[in-house]
Amino acid sequence: MNLILTTRCAKGCSFCFTDDDDKKVNNEMDIDDAKMLLDNFYSRPKGPPNIKILGGEPTQYSKFPEVLAMILSDEYNKYPRQSLLVSNILFNEATLNTILDTDINRRLTFLVNGMELDERNRINLFKHNVAALGNVYNGVSIAITLADNKSLEYHKQYIKFLDESGVMLSVGNVRIGLDLSNTNIINNKKYGEIIKAYYELAIKYKAGMNFDCQVPPCVFDKNDINDFLHGDPKNTFLSTIIDINNPNKTFNCTTPAVDVMPDLKAEFCYQTIDTIAPITNIMEYGKLLDVKQAFMSSYYDTMKIPSNVECTSCTFFPSVCSGLCMGCTKGN
Repeated sequence: MNLILTTRCAKGCSFCFTDDDDKKVNNEMDIDDAKMLLDNFYSRPKGPPNIKILGGEPTQYSKFPEVLAMILSDEYNKYPRQSLLVSNILFNEATLNTILDTDINRRLTFLVNGMELDERNRINLFKHNVAALGNVYNGVSIAITLADNKSLEYHKQYIKFLDESGVMLSVGNVRIGLDLSNTNIINNKKYGEIIKAYYELAIKYKAGMNFDCQVPPCVFDKNDINDFLHGDPKNTFLSTIIDINNPNKTFNCTTPAVDVMPDLKAEFCYQTIDTIAPITNIMEYGKLLDVKQAFMSSYYDTMKIPSNVECTSCTFFPSVCSGLCMGCTKGN
């Protein structure tokens, strides 16, 4: 479950799913509602394995120090779990110190959205904060989003920045996502080449690599996939990305995350917000499993049915890839 504390964000990435108007308004979750959510879904042993704090930019939440202290308290950490803060890390020194001083038990992990820094002229702040977190925490994950308007050369320049700036010394994992709102995904070999370039950077720094949402195998050369499926996985770059025992799990979207919005509405996939009606009030449900079952029973099977002939006629369908879901096909 993702807690969307606020829709506010000052960064303005071109691939962001949140409307520009929503990022400017003071649309945030009441702290009493946040506590109610935690009491209902996180205080029991059968709660989710971790708490994911998102936005917008969650550190712009007006009561961020208070909600952070609450999430990291012993009350909601009776069972082993980590909390994930998804942030652009472009916060000031006071917020950085708030995180470090509050998280004395180091229960946080970080997923950093680091793209398009040059367009906001905040590279030095980004480097400083990533290094500060890296000195205390064991590896920060950095999120890279692939979009049609960014070329392979653009990403190579960004990779050069990550390498030469020392940022990668604090990065333990590279997470690849797609701009699903305006992306031509199927057979997009440019994406495969970009992913390979990031893979080489990850290997250089002994970092891991994984996919966010769905990256279909057709973005890679067929030889790469065949080498992995039928040859020695140590001989291909895909071996550190794909689940060797279950490649189908790697190339397909599993259950979409439950996003709890500031008004306690529950949404399930940013790409299907206009198609799938949200749950009006998540507090009407007793546990997270009930929320997911309500969603899956009505919509999930439909989402997984591929509508593109290229998918259903592909040699990797359905053994490796079951085709793009409804969310991915909206932009194709």
